[in-house]
Amino acid sequence: MVIIEQIRVGALEHEQPWQLEIVAGVIDTEESSEQVVRREAMEEAGLAVGRIEKITSYYPSSGGCSEKLDVFIGEVDCSQAGGLHGLDCEGEDIKVHVMSRQDAYQLVLQGRIENGASIIALQWLELNYQPLQQQWQ
Repeated sequence: MVIIEQIRVGALEHEQPWQLEIVAGVIDTEESSEQVVRREAMEEAGLAVGRIEKITSYYPSSGGCSEKLDVFIGEVDCSQAGGLHGLDCEGEDIKVHVMSRQDAYQLVLQGRIENGASIIALQWLELNYQPLQQQWQ
């Protein structure tokens, strides 16, 4: 699977300003969530997404914010992944890591992945890997 690493302003004064995350992005005008997944996978990791499935939507902080996040799982060819990506115009410097599903989940258990959407996605995958594998055969 693919995990990206990029510096995050909110973590600059933290011991891990370079955050490990899943690919993510913001919806532009007149763009669907699925289109964002495909666009961001290409921008942040240089990967085309095949099959895609929405796994959940949630409010990260409904006590003070109306933002709602959609979380997807997408199928990519990890043999094509690696290197540095991101858009210069957005000041992105993104390193792509390829690892096993088990290693990615270990990063969650070790507290090395600190992004809520990434934790939710990787926990979902840990719980649903076998049914998803059967569904996508």
